[in-house]
Amino acid sequence: MVRLEEVQDEEFLQSKEFDDDDDYTDTDSSISGDEAEDDLPFEETLTDRVLALKDMVSPTTRRKISDICNTVSSYTRSGLWLGAKGVYALSVTTLFIGVPFSLLVADDMMLAEQEKEMRMREMGNEILTPGASSNQQGREQGKPQAAL
Repeated sequence: MVRLEEVQDEEFLQSKEFDDDDDYTDTDSSISGDEAEDDLPFEETLTDRVLALKDMVSPTTRRKISDICNTVSSYTRSGLWLGAKGVYALSVTTLFIGVPFSLLVADDMMLAEQEKEMRMREMGNEILTPGASSNQQGREQGKPQAAL
């Protein structure tokens, strides 16, 4: 258990009378706000203030806070690691399966378009010269065609 004990300063115990005006100064009239800021030995940063708070928090509380922070950072690190592994697996799967599949689909679409174009040409030839393609097919097979 911590025991607090009040310590008296010797300067306050001695009664001192202000005989000299040199020892006493009037602070209201001689100091402005800008001069007081310039007399500071250093600027206190946020880090300095947080480190000063360390003494105010009990060791058990600091340990609990530290354990909580370590647990949260561990879960975060594990989650990010698993997420990165998942993204890697997804991208590799896409490259190995998705790219060849998309190339095959594009090739199939091109083949279907070529077949459609060939059918359109045949239909155009039949319209321009009716029976010409059927006569050619009959001659190739060796059968005479009947007159229409």
